[in-house]
Amino acid sequence: MSRRLSIRVLLLSVALCSGLSQSALAQEDATARGESRTYFYRSHNVKTGEIVGESSRRIEPRPDGGYKVSVEWKSYPDTSAGTQEYILDENFSTLSWKTLNPKANTDYRGERNGKVILITGTLKGETVSKEIDIDEKPLYNNPNLGLENFVRSGEEKREFHTLRPSDLKRYK
Repeated sequence: MSRRLSIRVLLLSVALCSGLSQSALAQEDATARGESRTYFYRSHNVKTGEIVGESSRRIEPRPDGGYKVSVEWKSYPDTSAGTQEYILDENFSTLSWKTLNPKANTDYRGERNGKVILITGTLKGETVSKEIDIDEKPLYNNPNLGLENFVRSGEEKREFHTLRPSDLKRYK
């Protein structure tokens, strides 16, 4: 099976399993053409089938070859909602991001500056001002976004950094 066909099969499988309302094949083609695109997702409780979350993601190409990604989400039954905005490089590695969740009293910004992640704002009502040391590996603050490039790459594995949203602890 060709690499392109394998990726299409994988993306189609992900689309069917995650409840995407737009074809993963169209997503792949739009990415290849550098077009802006919006996707809608629903998460379901595996046991009951009820919807437990919804989100939309808008991906816009930037002149520097990277991407601006805007995410809006809602979770049920607690009806919390929020927004996130990411600036990604051409390999989908996170350069900066903003997270807002009013119900959780969370509003912070993060930025990668070389081998340091700088975070300022409020997390769960507490003021946060952190510097986190990392190495040269990619930062996928939202792995769902960053791993898109990995899926397309054909690589068997990739090491990266990410932060747990609940406490901003780094993982590699």
